[in-house]
Amino acid sequence: MLKDCIPQEKYREECPVCRRAKKHCLCRYIKQFDNPFHFVILMSVAEAKYQRTGSGRLAHLTLKNSEIITGNDFTEDRRVNEIINDEKTDKLILYPGKNAVTFARLKAARTECIKTDSSAYKGISYPEKPLYIFVIDGTWRGARSMMFHSQNLKKLQCISFEHSYLSNFRIKRQPEKHCVSTIESIYYLLKEAEENGIIPQCGEKEALLDIFNRMVEIQLGYSRQHHHRREDNPKVREKLLRKEELRRQKAAAADKAVNNPE
Repeated sequence: MLKDCIPQEKYREECPVCRRAKKHCLCRYIKQFDNPFHFVILMSVAEAKYQRTGSGRLAHLTLKNSEIITGNDFTEDRRVNEIINDEKTDKLILYPGKNAVTFARLKAARTECIKTDSSAYKGISYPEKPLYIFVIDGTWRGARSMMFHSQNLKKLQCISFEHSYLSNFRIKRQPEKHCVSTIESIYYLLKEAEENGIIPQCGEKEALLDIFNRMVEIQLGYSRQHHHRREDNPKVREKLLRKEELRRQKAAAADKAVNNPE
């Protein structure tokens, strides 16, 4: 084939910014905006190395107030610990679980605290303090592993969604219907913060879904041009289902370990 005769760097030149093939570069479509929270995207090593369609990178390019930190175990990560130990900021981590709060619950708790003039409420004090929100960017299995191994992340208050959402990430099979991509999760978190009066209404956040949906459409067009997705092959699908069942079993064990630390 022709591509076998062409050096890889010439056959598939990459954009150094969005890390996509130059012919599918998304940079001209990215509309950056200033978001009220500081998002810290914890990108797994596998995601950083292999996922060229990773939505975490697109989220970072769209959000001015964000950064990416790569790793699998952040226990000794200097930057992560610097953020966590800064007493001048509040911190949350976007991760589901029985102890996770929502912006709706934080609003209710804050209101109750004000009514009773009590100091018992220890939720976020935004906007008095800047709010840093950690977001794990990787597979669901990888996210659980990162939470399990990163001892410093376990100390953070988890935040999740009040509502359920369906992902538009049609180019990848999601483990559950309610699972959303990294960039979608940031969008919906901002949306719920607006709904509960935590932050002002911001139409600029639509830039997150705009760039994400454009990326999905480009990938779908490429898939249609080159026949079907790998997942559409019956033999491959059967293999993926077996792997998914094994993943769920391991994930259940990891969740149990995270929620019931020794």
